Order: sequence, then C-alpha cells, then structure tokens
Amino acid sequence: MKYLMSVFLLASIIFITGCNNNDPEKSVSTKSNGSGEIENKGINENKGNLQEENKSVNQDDITISPWIEGLDTPWELVFVDSDTALVTQRRGVISIIKNGVLQSDPYWEAPSTEFGEGGLMGLEKDPNYENNGFLYTMYGTDKDTNIDGYITKVVRLKENSAGELEINKILIDNIPAAKYHDGGRIKFGPDDKLYITTGDATNPDLAQDLNSLAGKILRINSDGSIPNDNPFENSPVYSYGHRNPQGLAWNEAGDLFMSTHGPSGEFGLTAKDRVDYITAGTNYGWPEAYGPDQGFPNPLAYWPDTATPPGGMVFWNESLYVATMNSETLVKLDIENSQETYKLINEERWFEGEYGRLRNIIEGPDNNLYLMTTNADGRGSIGPGKDIIYKVSIK
Repeated sequence: MKYLMSVFLLASIIFITGCNNNDPEKSVSTKSNGSGEIENKGINENKGNLQEENKSVNQDDITISPWIEGLDTPWELVFVDSDTALVTQRRGVISIIKNGVLQSDPYWEAPSTEFGEGGLMGLEKDPNYENNGFLYTMYGTDKDTNIDGYITKVVRLKENSAGELEINKILIDNIPAAKYHDGGRIKFGPDDKLYITTGDATNPDLAQDLNSLAGKILRINSDGSIPNDNPFENSPVYSYGHRNPQGLAWNEAGDLFMSTHGPSGEFGLTAKDRVDYITAGTNYGWPEAYGPDQGFPNPLAYWPDTATPPGGMVFWNESLYVATMNSETLVKLDIENSQETYKLINEERWFEGEYGRLRNIIEGPDNNLYLMTTNADGRGSIGPGKDIIYKVSIK
C-alpha cells in the first residue's frame, strides 16, 4: 500500500513453530477440560520443573475475542501507531491492519520462499520510527546455497518516494537455515540494539560454533554494525548453545528472557522445551545439554516430559506470557529475582485446546494483549486463511 507513512503522520496529528512430526512442535494431543478455569501449577524453584498442584483460578476477569480473521500463518504483529499495525504472514507478505480492519493490498511482498518453518518471520519497528520510518524483518530464501539450500536474512525496510516499502539495507546475510530450526524473532531491546534469534538449522553442532550464526541470539546496531560492548570481539553473537529460540522479552529491570524448543528426536530425546534468563556471552548448552544440572545455566521454566513448544512471549503486569504451539496453551509465568538470577514461583495454563496452536503474543497500545494463532501451517487442524489474532483483555 502506498503512502502509508503519510497516513501514519496524519494519524499522529489526530508479533518448532516447531517442526515436523520428527521435529518439534511435537505432535501432542491437547484438549480443554471445558471447565472455564485456568490450570494453576507450582514449580521446583531450583530447576524450573513444573509440578502440578490441585489449584485453579477462574476466568471471569479475562475477555478474549477475535480481532483479525482470515490470516495465513501469521508470525509477528507490530503496532506502528495507536490505529495501525503490521502483520507478517509466513508465505511472504506484510499486511496492514488499520482501525481493526485487515487491508487487502499487501504492504510488502518479501523475496522469500516459504519452506517448512521458514519464510517471512520476525518484524520490528525502529525505536525512532516516527522520524526515520525504518522497519526490520527476517525472512528465509533459497536463492543461495547453504544447509538444505536455504538461508535467512535480516533487512531494514523503508518507504521509497512513491510510498512503497522496499529493502533499504541488508543487515545480516547468509544465516544458516533449513526446513526446520530457523529461529526468526527480532526485537529491539531497551538498549536500542536489535536482537535476533537463529536456530541450529538442524545441525546441532553449529549452536556451539562461535564462527557460525546458527543457534544463537545475535545483537547488532540498527545499521547492522556490531556494538562495541558485545561479548565477543567483532561478532554479532550475544549468547549461544540454543536449539530453536522463538521468543524474546525484557522485564522492567531490562533483563532478557528467551523461549526455545527442546529436542524432538535428536539423541533419542523429546519435549524439554524451556524459557531461559539470558546474559551476555553465555553458553546455554545445546546440544551438549538440554535441561537443568548439566553444567550450563538452568532454565527458568522447563517442561521435561510434556512437549510445550513455545513461541513469542511478552511481559505484562509483571508476569511473563508465553504462547505455545502444539500444547495449544497460553502459559503465564510468575517469576522473581533471587540472588542475581531469577526463579519461577508459579505457572498458569490458559485457554488449553480452545483456540489451537498459538504463535505469538504482544501488548498493544491499548494495554490489551494480542494473541496470534498458527493453525494454517500444515500442523494445525484447519487450512489456509483461517488464522486469527485475538484481543485478550484482563481486568
């Protein structure tokens, strides 16, 4: 759509997947108990394991309703002002949502190929977007040769003089990719640096290789240069030893947390999905380790036996909300600071089995949460054009 920036200026005046059946959105049958209640769980504070307790809370304070329908595997949602949002669909389209209405004309069509979990994924706006109009996205392509013939790229976008969005600069090229384990989340942190998650591209050893961009969280400046305070000299690598990181979120203290998928058959292992507290330069163990007490940082939250592949996540009202896919649940995690780290004090599981696979959750400018399904990607029970963004209001 042309002249979107002028619309924004006028308005200112007035968001493995896991993997295949051999890989990790782990085919899990999940059903709602139909009780209208939210399952409440306790935890093992030392290791992040979640142990069920016979407790429940009522949903009366929660309202959920469809906001946007007719999407095809949406991946990320970004509000650029109070009335306008942009949504990526993995098939390669950025679409505009204006005043709660999905616009029919694409805002941008990526030079990407949808493959397995790959395609058009993360999206972010510049911290100074109102003045520079920069957007950032991450997409996969098969135009170069890498693992399985795929790579992913991170690019900066900007409208041209005709009001059409186009690539302004390629920030990172040739990130190893495959049909599965491509990461894909990009977020600006409170330090105004761009953080990028990359999967191991189904080659676990790459996660331990500091010369590879796979299996990492990367950190760059908005122009693609490497920050002087990165933990490894002349490297965008911020942390490593990750299998397929999907979510990034910062708490009010400015500390970073990440969600990632556990194994789905590698080394005879399944489940073991996790949420981690992330610190600069740290090795989180994959594939040498996958859980607590293995010589690497213990996960904050850890699902050792039941596959709970997480997607995007957000801090809201001091709790961490994590969208999950084949477990079809919105997980609410309550955490607290403890001796220079964090520990989990409670878990709640919301909407289990009610809305299908959940890809991402963000906070909107209206202080509501926006929850995205991913049921049309071939792993859900419905077909293309059926994914929904829900608005979640909590009293």
